[in-house]
Amino acid sequence: MKKILISGMSYNTGGVETYIMSMFRALDKQSFHCDFINDQKRNDIAFQDEIVSSGSRIIHLHGKAQWKKFMKEHTGEYDAIIFNIIAPFFHQIRVCCRYGGFRAVIVHSHNGSVDLPSFMKPFIPFAMKYERAKLSSLPITRWACSEKAADWMFGKDKDYVFIKNGINTKKFRYDDSVRIAVRRELNLKDGDFCIGHIGRFDPQKNHEYLIRIFHEFSKSDKDAKLLLAGPMLNVHITDKVKSYIRDNNLEDRVLLLGERKDSDRLYQAMDVFVLPSLYEGLPIVGIEAQTAGLPCLFSNTVSEQVSVLDTNRFLPITDSSIADWCRALHDAKHMSPNRNKSYIEIEETGFIMEKEIKHIENELMKVIQ
Repeated sequence: MKKILISGMSYNTGGVETYIMSMFRALDKQSFHCDFINDQKRNDIAFQDEIVSSGSRIIHLHGKAQWKKFMKEHTGEYDAIIFNIIAPFFHQIRVCCRYGGFRAVIVHSHNGSVDLPSFMKPFIPFAMKYERAKLSSLPITRWACSEKAADWMFGKDKDYVFIKNGINTKKFRYDDSVRIAVRRELNLKDGDFCIGHIGRFDPQKNHEYLIRIFHEFSKSDKDAKLLLAGPMLNVHITDKVKSYIRDNNLEDRVLLLGERKDSDRLYQAMDVFVLPSLYEGLPIVGIEAQTAGLPCLFSNTVSEQVSVLDTNRFLPITDSSIADWCRALHDAKHMSPNRNKSYIEIEETGFIMEKEIKHIENELMKVIQ
């Protein structure tokens, strides 16, 4: 049995964490044993109970000294480590390459930029160039969820393995009975046009722009409702959204659901999915929403590799483009997609974990044999 260390879990149940668990659940447990590293300040990580009950360890490593100590004490114990990260600012990668005794150090890029304070943003290109140069000197295996994510992490024209963000399509398939039940739970009327978004409240997801789009659209569509679900991690963003809702009398038209464990059910209640992110690698929520048969509106900063259905649109995120988003929402409202069969296109394109896991297992065996 091959032993794998997995790094990249946090306490937040976000896209990366959901992807890691989807991969972990699907891996052949007769061939691979996985343990997880928690290097967050908190002592708990997402899906912790499930991880432990499955027989895997959670190893707490906080700071460079603990990483170095662990790697020296367990040199050669694990065949590979997989870093699930959004930027190469990780001394841990270098520590693992030097002391871990791994057959493979895999760096899996999941995003196309990072959130940093405004005063630091001018330095990002220089910092990334420096970090990419250091990363390129290490004996790593490169994985990425999209070309955007690969370019961001490794630089252009670097060889990498494209790992699709596979999901459990059975979980997200459209079900009319679920739609009826969830809309009843949310007090949505039959004629309400539900615009949906799922994502943590932080700058990357661009909630402030989304609420402005909705406000403008709602002026001409009395049936429009906005559903926002996701952990309210950033107090500043959350307060600004709540203030905007209050100041523009949108309380009866915006559903602020917070963190939910039933996103698969929420997609059923929506009529269109909107993701105006400032950047993404390849958003898993986009694949989930399409599996549920939803037309999707993405910002043009999102990788077009996410798009499977022909009902999707990519739009710029400028002040002058809000009217374009409103027109796209109007078009989506008057679509009649066959939501019952959308999952078939998703599966045929390969965004299904049951198939993608074979690719992952083959890539693992290739580098650790």
